[in-house]
Amino acid sequence: MDKRLIYRVVLKFLFFVAFAILAVVLVRSLFTASDKIESAQKIEVPIVTLDLSGMAKGDVRKIRWQGKEIGVLKRKGHHVLRHTKYVAKIPHQSLNSALRSLTKEYFIYYNRGDSGNCPLFKETDGFKDICTSTRFDTTGREKEKGLQGQRLKIPPHRIEGDKLLIGAWGQE
Repeated sequence: MDKRLIYRVVLKFLFFVAFAILAVVLVRSLFTASDKIESAQKIEVPIVTLDLSGMAKGDVRKIRWQGKEIGVLKRKGHHVLRHTKYVAKIPHQSLNSALRSLTKEYFIYYNRGDSGNCPLFKETDGFKDICTSTRFDTTGREKEKGLQGQRLKIPPHRIEGDKLLIGAWGQE
C-alpha cells in the first residue's frame, strides 16, 4: 500500500476529529456564557460614607475607597467657573460640565495626578501633582492646557444632606 494514501486518510481523520471537538466547544460556550454574565451583575460595590458637616471652605478631607485615596474639597465661594450653565445631575454630564461634580460646594476626586503615582498637593487655587508639577484647578482640569488638558478622575458619588456616599452615582 502506498504511504501517501495512508497519510491522506490519517490527516482527513484528524481534521474531522478536530472539527468535532471545535464544534462541541462552541456549542458549550453558548450555554455557559449567560451564567457568567448574571453572576458578574450581582457583584455590589461597597459604599463608603463621609460626614461633611465640619468642613470649612478650602478644606480637603481624604478617605480610602476600594484601595484608592479619595479627596474631598469644599470649594471657596470666589472660584472661577467657566462655561457653567447648570450643575450636572447624572454621571456622564458630571464628567463634562464645568464643575465636574454633583454640587457647587464640593469637588470629589481620586487623589492621584496625571503621573498616577503621586498624591496631589493642595494649593491656594487648586492642586499640584508632586511628581510632574502639573497644576489643576478646583474642577480637576489642568491649568496650563485649559479644557483640552489632563483631568483628574472622579469616583462615583452622591451627597445626601451632610453625608457623602462614595461608590454609587445619585439616583434622580
